[in-house]
Amino acid sequence: MIRITCDTCGAVKRKGQPEWIIGYDLQYDTPRSVGRSVSFFDHWNDARVLERGAVHFCSPECKEAYIASNTLATKAPKKKVSARRRKRKVA
Repeated sequence: MIRITCDTCGAVKRKGQPEWIIGYDLQYDTPRSVGRSVSFFDHWNDARVLERGAVHFCSPECKEAYIASNTLATKAPKKKVSARRRKRKVA
């Protein structure tokens, strides 16, 4: 038996719940860069739940929370500004 859970909140999908969202979160590598692609289907598809990179969400709110927590802006470290540069900006 396969147990589908929301990738954000951990809720368990019950049979016949059509409002769930399925998509893909895939990382790809090229000789010069590493990229990431996140895409979503417009309807649930049982045949694709076990495919590589599949992500599952119980609501649009969980989908948006997942996107927000996995964007580059939230993952990038904040730049450190030296005390000397801060003094120059103030002056």
